[in-house]
Amino acid sequence: FQMLDGINEHHVVVNTNVVPKDYGSTRSVPKKKRLDTVSASMIVRYILDNFTRAKQAVEYIRDYVTVYFPKALHDLEYECHYMVADLTSTYVLEFVRNEAVVIDISNKPYMTNFFIYGVNFNDDGTVYTPETQDDIHNAMATNLITERGSGLERYNYSANNYSTADNVEGMRAVLEGLKYTSAYLSSEHVSNPYWYTEFVGSRGL
Repeated sequence: FQMLDGINEHHVVVNTNVVPKDYGSTRSVPKKKRLDTVSASMIVRYILDNFTRAKQAVEYIRDYVTVYFPKALHDLEYECHYMVADLTSTYVLEFVRNEAVVIDISNKPYMTNFFIYGVNFNDDGTVYTPETQDDIHNAMATNLITERGSGLERYNYSANNYSTADNVEGMRAVLEGLKYTSAYLSSEHVSNPYWYTEFVGSRGL
């Protein structure tokens, strides 16, 4: 029933990632009449069955689709966002405050389980985390960390190592490295917040 990723005959690729539900939507509320209503758990299949280009897919969903997140996801306090790519472009589709947001990430085509809409990036494509923040670059003020979910360490690792993943061996090495990124202990303190861990569940780490 649910596909987490896939590719169709037109080389359109879709990947799914989970994020904490706090920042996303319970349901995208349309500003205009939508043509379709699609469960978030079926978006991958919907895109692969109906579209030949990544841009066409994400813009259609943004403009003409009401997406709802099943109760089971909300009971687990998760929502989803999606990376959609083809041979020439890559996009992330996120649901922010009840609206579908399309982000062109063709120059950095990777995604982890935190929202990138509105995030401020360093020149090298990484984002501020508790261990890299300072008086000028404060993780809380810069990236709204209480609303951004998890996976920042993995995102930064991807940003730093993406250029080496241009063949099978390089991609395998990057994936191996992603298995060993940092996790912080549960804490309310800004320098060590639980929401920067690789675990998106409760705080009992």
